[in-house]
Amino acid sequence: MRLLDSLRAATPSSAQGRDQRDITLTAWLTGYVDGRREELQPGTLGKLEWHVALTQGHEVGDTPLGRLTPARLEAFYRHLMAGHKRSTVGDVAGLVKRALRRAVRHEIIPNNPADATELPRGRRADRERVAQILQAGDVQRLVKAAREDTLWPLWHLALSCGLRHGELLGLQWRDLSWAHQELSINRTVIVVNNRPTVGSPKTSSSERAIPLPGEVIATLRAWQTNPERPHSADGWLFCTASGTPLLQNNVRRSWKRLLGRAGLPNSIRIHDLRHTYASMLIAHGIDPRTVSDLLGHSDTRFTLSHYVHSERRARLRAARIEPSDLYRD
Repeated sequence: MRLLDSLRAATPSSAQGRDQRDITLTAWLTGYVDGRREELQPGTLGKLEWHVALTQGHEVGDTPLGRLTPARLEAFYRHLMAGHKRSTVGDVAGLVKRALRRAVRHEIIPNNPADATELPRGRRADRERVAQILQAGDVQRLVKAAREDTLWPLWHLALSCGLRHGELLGLQWRDLSWAHQELSINRTVIVVNNRPTVGSPKTSSSERAIPLPGEVIATLRAWQTNPERPHSADGWLFCTASGTPLLQNNVRRSWKRLLGRAGLPNSIRIHDLRHTYASMLIAHGIDPRTVSDLLGHSDTRFTLSHYVHSERRARLRAARIEPSDLYRD
């Protein structure tokens, strides 16, 4: 039974024959998420279902909407903070606030108690992880180790094109134009209930065509003709021996082993290759709008604030500019 079905069975959301103010928080959240099913990507839906399930393990989930208070919600968020990242707690709080906003619009409750809540301060280790940008020497060590890895074409694409993890796993041979030497991003593969699930790219701007460097074209040609690579009837670039798309967690385990062989910190994420790619493009003089388009972002400001990081050598050069040269006419 799917998670949302289990929640629905355990917390019926029907308000027939009872005051709607008596609907519990978990029941209301279940109905709210269920009503958005058609508009959500599978990964987003699964994440929201998990967030709803977290309320079931706390007394706040059994609290009727009419008795919810900021204090009750803040107690729940403190409970979550003990076992989850601050970002997860923030996502749950966001879901609760949006769902209760609908309850106010439907005149079930007079005001939204979530509007007056504050998230607890997280410990330093709970704060958002800062992206790690690989320096040139780190990239060279990684490439040297990755060339001997069975997933070298995947790592080469990640380093050279800045694709998201799910976009890499969603590639099919039909997405590759040898004549134009470009790759079309049309789908993503994520994990839902421990199974690979095909979905649309993250946003409309994520659907894009990426010109490929000559070195990547050569790598992909060799990969396509390699008799030892797994083949898929559906034409997946990267698949299991049975032809199904790879699971993200299995790829992450391969990534951790690769980091070990390269002598790099275990804390580096696959997504950090995307940050590295964007930062290096800017360092080589590529304009931010072009970088944003290649990454599949609709807003250049988001690219600059989240994916472009200054390099240590550039900071040193900037800091050592003499004032007399900096302000010279």
